[in-house]
Amino acid sequence: MKFPPILALSVALALGYFYPFGNPLGASSGNLVVLADADLDGLDDALEARLLTDPNNSDTDGDLVPDIEEVLLGTNPNVAGAAGSFPPPEPKLHIDAYSLGPDLVLQISGHVQQSIISPSFVWADANNLASLPAWDMRAYRIDHGSRPSVKSGWNVASARFLIPKSIVSSEPSASLAVRAFIDGEDVAAAVMFTQVDGYLAQFRTGFGSSSMTWSGSASPAHPATPLLQSGGSTSTGGGGGLFPVDPTEGGAPSSSSADEVCLQVLELTANLGGGRMAYRVADAYCDSLPQALCFSGCVGTIDDVIIGIDIISLLGG
Repeated sequence: MKFPPILALSVALALGYFYPFGNPLGASSGNLVVLADADLDGLDDALEARLLTDPNNSDTDGDLVPDIEEVLLGTNPNVAGAAGSFPPPEPKLHIDAYSLGPDLVLQISGHVQQSIISPSFVWADANNLASLPAWDMRAYRIDHGSRPSVKSGWNVASARFLIPKSIVSSEPSASLAVRAFIDGEDVAAAVMFTQVDGYLAQFRTGFGSSSMTWSGSASPAHPATPLLQSGGSTSTGGGGGLFPVDPTEGGAPSSSSADEVCLQVLELTANLGGGRMAYRVADAYCDSLPQALCFSGCVGTIDDVIIGIDIISLLGG
């Protein structure tokens, strides 16, 4: 069996270092790249560019709920919500990624009241499904910490990691999930990667979220947005957009279409076991999305196979 490339690092993302609460975000010792987060809201500027939020304003829409918390709540950080209209927080994780030169930044956040324990990471590609204990990834942690939520009694925990991008880019398609017990509830979040025109891209569903995120045994649900084409449950298939992991225009061919996104409709073709799923790209086309780039080879991805992790199956639901 092919050895999962991520295991070669002996890494696992140390979410267990999220607590105790009240500690400021602190950088790890060592020769690390300083990553930009101009408004110090827990969303790196590169991710804010993807979300179309203001990197210099932690609350882009001015509704008194910070952008990072709107991502966790599943609301739109660019449209002000009325007071009292936001859903209550629940134990939740969110994972996102972008490239920084030869490396890949993994940014993880979560809503938590008391504790995050027993964190682990799950890697899936066409040949492997591997679970990684969190302790092993501590050497790749950039920083970690927590801050009080605007929701009374809650905290926003966060951590960032820097791993070689080749771990993901060496595979035609791969997924990475993070799993932990938050306040006693088993929760997880996953992100999917694929290759287009020789460039690494991230498959994203839902507005304001580049990951598939569900809690407990609840059914997967995605906000109704132009990025969602059919359904939304990864247990049967669904739709989403492809975004270069490189936050600069160097992450896609120069022939890519500006202000458009490559939309893909996925259909489940195989349950590979343990939550690892294989999807066929049933349709792909460019559609309008400001400040996005549609890969020139978008239509050519039809019939490609994308590997995902179904969170419900992973959690045993």
